[in-house]
Amino acid sequence: MRTTSVKYSTKRCDGFSLLEIIVVVIIVSILFTLALSYLFKWRIAAERTSFKKLTSEMNSAIKLEVTAHYARGRLQDIVKLVGSNPLNYAIEKPNGYVGEKTTPNLLELNPGDWVYDTSKKLLIYRVRYPEHFSTKLAGIKRIELKISLIYTDSNKNSKFNLGVDGIEGLRLVSTENYAWIVDQNK
Repeated sequence: MRTTSVKYSTKRCDGFSLLEIIVVVIIVSILFTLALSYLFKWRIAAERTSFKKLTSEMNSAIKLEVTAHYARGRLQDIVKLVGSNPLNYAIEKPNGYVGEKTTPNLLELNPGDWVYDTSKKLLIYRVRYPEHFSTKLAGIKRIELKISLIYTDSNKNSKFNLGVDGIEGLRLVSTENYAWIVDQNK
């Protein structure tokens, strides 16, 4: 039987060269920058999704309240819901809900907070990432919501008349158009 001896190199490895370390640092930095960019886009998308989910839940709760009034034959009470706080009909209040206030100071709200302005009869949401949000409302970036009556204007006078116009329901609407902006270049 023949044995073969294997010779190993006696050359020592002293570790990484400076060039190899620089290349690794550059690659890790690029990957970290890309990850941060996507993380921020996901945070904006999460805020938008969370807002849409909550407003959808409030709309459903409002519809249930309208249905309950219809079932009791109390149509006049449906009209009284216009201008009320939509969160009164929600099962759970959102995180950051500070309650009902008369003329709230929006500067005192934290980004992501909700408040119901009893003087204007508006539910206000202060946007978390104002630099990625567009609205025509002046001042602090926010969304203002109100309960609006949907009705058939039978007498064509552009205002609701109980007993004349037909009530179709209520809807949560924004007082102003808005949009979340996700920078496509990042």
